[in-house]
Amino acid sequence: MKAKRLPSRRTSSGQNAGFCVEMVKRGLGWGIVPEIGLAGFDGCVRPCLFENGEPFVRKTYLMCQKEVLALPQVNAFVELLKKYR
Repeated sequence: MKAKRLPSRRTSSGQNAGFCVEMVKRGLGWGIVPEIGLAGFDGCVRPCLFENGEPFVRKTYLMCQKEVLALPQVNAFVELLKKYR
């Protein structure tokens, strides 16, 4: 799938979605953030779609040290994630 490039005169890159949301709240442009970053935002929200209508999605990964998987609370969380995959 080929994505279209959007023209832009200025860009900014933040390290977290909260930074981007705050910029948009203050009228400083637009942003693309994961759904979790929309909590508390009451402005215009539209899903990102490709030209053919297919939704833009991204994969999210869980990462940890192997030893941590032996902890019961971490193991329970991993199993919960697997259940809702």
